[in-house]
Amino acid sequence: MWKLRSDLTLSAILGHLVLWFVLVVVTCGFAAFLFPYSAGVLIINATTLVDERGSQLGRLRCNQDVTGHIGHALLWWLLTLVTLGVAGFVYMYRVSTDLLNATTVEGAR
Repeated sequence: MWKLRSDLTLSAILGHLVLWFVLVVVTCGFAAFLFPYSAGVLIINATTLVDERGSQLGRLRCNQDVTGHIGHALLWWLLTLVTLGVAGFVYMYRVSTDLLNATTVEGAR
């Protein structure tokens, strides 16, 4: 049985959060719609596929960059404004789907 193991450190999480907090403040909140992409990529890229003995079989790699999603985030930002926030819940699922579809396992035997 294969498992997923996260190698994400607390310092990487805190650094990521501080960076995105500053970006959200500077962009008056718009960066908050790009944050789920960045957080998902951070988590996925810090994940390793291991076997039942704990031996590494491969690493997950998400081949997405945040800058390519600015138009997508703008569309969902507008939908969220029009629907008074309801579209934001759907947006989170859509982001997860996009990131998982762009993820591969590198180095798998």
